[in-house]
Amino acid sequence: MFSIYVDTSSELFMREIRRGGNIRCDTHISVDSEDFPDKFFKDFPVIVLSWWIEGYVQMLEGNRVVKNSFMDGPFEFTTQKLEDVIRLDRYERKLAGNRRIGSTIEVSLQEYRNELIRVSQQLVGVLERCDVSGVDFETLKAERTRIAEHSIDGAF
Repeated sequence: MFSIYVDTSSELFMREIRRGGNIRCDTHISVDSEDFPDKFFKDFPVIVLSWWIEGYVQMLEGNRVVKNSFMDGPFEFTTQKLEDVIRLDRYERKLAGNRRIGSTIEVSLQEYRNELIRVSQQLVGVLERCDVSGVDFETLKAERTRIAEHSIDGAF
């Protein structure tokens, strides 16, 4: 099972909202209970979710391998569409070259898409209730709408 985790209920998350600026909180992906980069990895979910949704669109439109980066740290995962499955590989960027972490994972295209939609809707909902605004937030809302309107056959 594939999931994206963004901790929108912690004191850290609420403190980041009150502080203003970019929001940083626990953000990671999980496949079959294996967390990447790790369970308590802090990152900027508004920005990285926008990147990942944009990557999803690029993957479908270009039928190519897409790098999905975390903003804070040397971690990324790649996605490649193979019919109705996404092939996902995790990496740590190093000066000497990327170090692959774990084995290749296959996730259904529908499951991956649904998870991007679910977590972006959850994050947008919480931030709207907290009256958050800004360019990055508007970008996330636009990307969320874009993927939600997308059909699984690749049409936008």
